[in-house]
Amino acid sequence: PMIKFFRKIRQNLLMENNTGKYFKYAVGEIVLVVIGILIALQINNWNENRKLKTEEIKTLKVIRDGIAKDTTNLNWHRDYLALAENGIRKVKMELAQEQPNDSIGLYLNLSLIQIEYKLNRAPYESLKSNGPNIITNDSLKNAIIDFYEFRSQFIETNSERNYLINEALLAHSIDLFENISRYDRITESSWYGRVLVPYDMQALKNDKKLLTLLNSKLANLQYEYNFSYTQGLKTLTKMLEVLNKEINILEQ
Repeated sequence: PMIKFFRKIRQNLLMENNTGKYFKYAVGEIVLVVIGILIALQINNWNENRKLKTEEIKTLKVIRDGIAKDTTNLNWHRDYLALAENGIRKVKMELAQEQPNDSIGLYLNLSLIQIEYKLNRAPYESLKSNGPNIITNDSLKNAIIDFYEFRSQFIETNSERNYLINEALLAHSIDLFENISRYDRITESSWYGRVLVPYDMQALKNDKKLLTLLNSKLANLQYEYNFSYTQGLKTLTKMLEVLNKEINILEQ
């Protein structure tokens, strides 16, 4: 109907031979067409921006949930590191005694706790495949990339080093205790309450290699606890705060 209306106006102006009015009308019609195109483009851009914003929120929530799980798991893992560290200290105290107590078997069992930790990288790998630039907050995007590309490797490398030290300690303990084998993996389900029985308490007390391995694991645990996990948890906690804040802003 509008097209017919404008066409009729043009025809009337031509019939009246009113060139001035016709020219003004033509210019006005062109302006209206241009305005219509600009409005259409604006609406299209608005729709595209809305889609990108929705996708960004979805991506940030996936990363946030992954980091929240890693935070919980790191806290849990750090608690077990503290148990192992305490066990080693108690073993060293007993070894320093003239006659070690039988409880040394319980403490050594604690010392052998080993839970190798791997961060959940699936959310970050998904972000990389979709393109990190979907995150519009540059400082947040850079913090996420920095953590998963560098800091996470630091945490996992220390965990792997602790695993290797623990394997050496476990292998050596087989020759010193009756009820342990090379297939033992002391985890949360097997350490509680088990007391390792030494073959010879005096030989155990004089075993220099055992003390060296215990000191090596203790040093690595302290480093892993104080730097890898404590600093890692601080970073993750801060990222969670920023992620929640950014999500709230985008959802407004």
